[in-house]
Amino acid sequence: MQQRCPSVCRCGQRRRKLAYAGCAVDAVEAMELRALAAQVAGQSPGIAPSIGKVLGSELRQNLTELAVEI
Repeated sequence: MQQRCPSVCRCGQRRRKLAYAGCAVDAVEAMELRALAAQVAGQSPGIAPSIGKVLGSELRQNLTELAVEI
């Protein structure tokens, strides 16, 4: 049985973290666009902008941690 190098395992973990971060960026962007569309249509965006602010801050922190790790 062939053993993997520890750096290969870390590389796979980083790829997963990067993929998750990419999905999170897309999700926050979609939520912000829905809130903006509601506002343009004259509707109340509800709590989406507040949630977007919290999720965006959390995402920025996770991205910064990932950048330091890389």
